[in-house]
Amino acid sequence: MIFHVSHAITHVQGNNCNSTCDAEEHVLYQFMLDNFTLPATRMEDNETKTIDYYFTVKAVLGSGVTTVVSSDGFYIDDTPPIFDPEVMGGDIYIDVDQGEFTPVRYQGSNSTIKAFWRCYDEESDIVENLWAIGTTVGGQELQEFESVETNQTAINMTFEGILQHNTSYFVSLICENGAGHVVRYNDTKGVIVLLEDPIDDVNTTIPGATQLSADVTPIDSMQSTDPTKLGVTFSLSHDEAVNRYGMYIQEII
Repeated sequence: MIFHVSHAITHVQGNNCNSTCDAEEHVLYQFMLDNFTLPATRMEDNETKTIDYYFTVKAVLGSGVTTVVSSDGFYIDDTPPIFDPEVMGGDIYIDVDQGEFTPVRYQGSNSTIKAFWRCYDEESDIVENLWAIGTTVGGQELQEFESVETNQTAINMTFEGILQHNTSYFVSLICENGAGHVVRYNDTKGVIVLLEDPIDDVNTTIPGATQLSADVTPIDSMQSTDPTKLGVTFSLSHDEAVNRYGMYIQEII
């Protein structure tokens, strides 16, 4: 542990104080206490509790008058921060083309990488987060590590013309706590950029419906004899990037 102590300079001439001395002028002393093995916690009532430590200084004048002052309490934090496994186990990327709050595995934006995470430290809190972006796990090919301070959401909107179709990009993170301990997280899932439309190979059928014999528009219109229900079956796309299907019913008069 290193401590800094300052005191006012007082000049003494004979038995009298020098009237020209500046009581506001201070000299900073630095000293270190080492070879300690201070525990960070203790058991109390069957619970693990953090230990508060205080540094106390006693000043003694030549006349024997003393004063004692203690520091604010401080903790010993000998553990690194923790990345929340529940958050980090899911998708940590946001496609700005699909919204600001929905985690995605695929994105349509050709210019932006946005990510979020959760890193915490119950002893000394988080003081800084850094993030990088690469084309490989742990890589920094697109962006070297940059600080976002204590924010745990970050965005880079400068990749227009750089992000490639059907290519994965990976975010890496560094989290630092108040005691100076750091932990790094390299995302291994990544986000896949898709800039082209999906393959149009989905086949649909309408159970119980028959082809219209008359000339109609559209030419593949069908008719159903049951006015109380309507259904549809369809084949799955061979495009592995398709992760959602939608259906709508439209009335044409």
